[in-house]
Amino acid sequence: MKPKISKGLRICVFIVLIVVLILGLSYGYMSFSSSQEEANLLKSACFDVTYQEDVEGVNMKYYIPISDEDAMKQDAYTITLTNNCQEPLTYDVYLNIMSESSTPDSIIRMNYNDEIANLTDFNQTTAQVSGAKRAYKISTAFIAPAQTTTLSFRTWMSSEVTTEGQNSQFVNKISINTNAIEENLLANKIFTSNTLITATPDFSKGEPPSSTSVTNTGSGLYMAQDDDGNSYYFRGAISNNYVSFAGYTWRIVRINGDGTVRLILNGDTGELVSFNNNVINHKNIAYTYDNTSACTINSPCISTYHSTTKIFTNNKNVTNSTIKEYLENTWYQEIANYDKYIAQGTFCNDTSITNSSGTTNYYGAYQRVYVDNEPTLKCPATDQTYGGYYKSKIGLLSVDELVMGGYSIEGNTNNNFLYSSDGSFWNMSPGFSESSTVYSGGVFNGNTNGNVDSFNVLNGLSGSYLFTSDKLGVRPVINLRSDVAIASGDGTESNPYVVET
Repeated sequence: MKPKISKGLRICVFIVLIVVLILGLSYGYMSFSSSQEEANLLKSACFDVTYQEDVEGVNMKYYIPISDEDAMKQDAYTITLTNNCQEPLTYDVYLNIMSESSTPDSIIRMNYNDEIANLTDFNQTTAQVSGAKRAYKISTAFIAPAQTTTLSFRTWMSSEVTTEGQNSQFVNKISINTNAIEENLLANKIFTSNTLITATPDFSKGEPPSSTSVTNTGSGLYMAQDDDGNSYYFRGAISNNYVSFAGYTWRIVRINGDGTVRLILNGDTGELVSFNNNVINHKNIAYTYDNTSACTINSPCISTYHSTTKIFTNNKNVTNSTIKEYLENTWYQEIANYDKYIAQGTFCNDTSITNSSGTTNYYGAYQRVYVDNEPTLKCPATDQTYGGYYKSKIGLLSVDELVMGGYSIEGNTNNNFLYSSDGSFWNMSPGFSESSTVYSGGVFNGNTNGNVDSFNVLNGLSGSYLFTSDKLGVRPVINLRSDVAIASGDGTESNPYVVET
């Protein structure tokens, strides 16, 4: 049953964020400050807002305007939103300029979640709170029932500032308004256009199953937990998850737990690429290796895209795999002009070792998918300095996501939405490795109908091992921001959702 929308629900909360800027011969670094000194929880109806005073008010470490790169190294001010309602909501985020503020808006740079922009790049609108003279609408985003999402903010002076803003103060309030769903948000279209299936699938069988005599729980929208909350994922024969974006056709994989929307390219890129050209030891089944420290959810390996230089940089010293180099530094340039619509998503290259035998390591995905038939959208922690938990603008699906989408050891029909007639393609999950010969993940779907018994281990047709130096197709995966809207379409192949740009 589709959720009912409560059109009367409207909640407004705000946090006072006051930054005083005294500019004479020197400048100071700006960050949010508030009068609260400890965590606070505001509850209204079924929508909760928690804000945490976990950053300094005014940090005078920098005495000149600073670059975006330096600003992003500072702690963010965070606000946590939880939707305990029975229906999805949209929320609007505003930065209100208070009447006593005298600093020019034009010199303020702002980071909101993954976006960096001048404050004046956002749409100016009327004040949303009492005492404000104007406001900027920062975002409109989707939040599903039982979903929690965290918003992060940073502000700083533009590095291009000369003498503007001397002897001034910047006073603002962040306000958050929740409303009934905005119909044109992509996440909302997914949620309200599909019936949620609550049964637990038999993941040992495909969807649709490979045999007409076998039944499963059916094709449609399911829910499971990922590392950010409730994720709504497609499984089986899906006909209404086509998206047109950045000149390419994509398929919707799921709404992530943070409200962003995960897409996979509908077909491969047309190039055959190795996962890693160097196949001499265990670490080459990894997305990166020789990492400074283990890549975990608490200490992720982050690739940041810089739109000015058009390159990705890593937050840790790592060695990129061949496939990571291809995705980030070659193929992403195909869609880089649409970077502002793409969220910094999470990707899992699970190198948690579940068993070792002699020189062979068996990894978490092998146990979950090949033995237990219990895939997960959560990324297990690893203590290895290769592979792990990543955040980037582009990556690959895990084998868990493929199995939850309807692939299986037994295989399925080519009606599964992840099927591609282009042939086999890489996923991100290692199965096992040996110290002298390394295997990594590939899914054979062209001739074996979505069979994943060769996802990292064996080619089901020939029985030959799959090496990381083998060349397979590549199907990039991106995550669209939760506030992305659609201009037209109904999600079908002939009339895909067209992202509003």
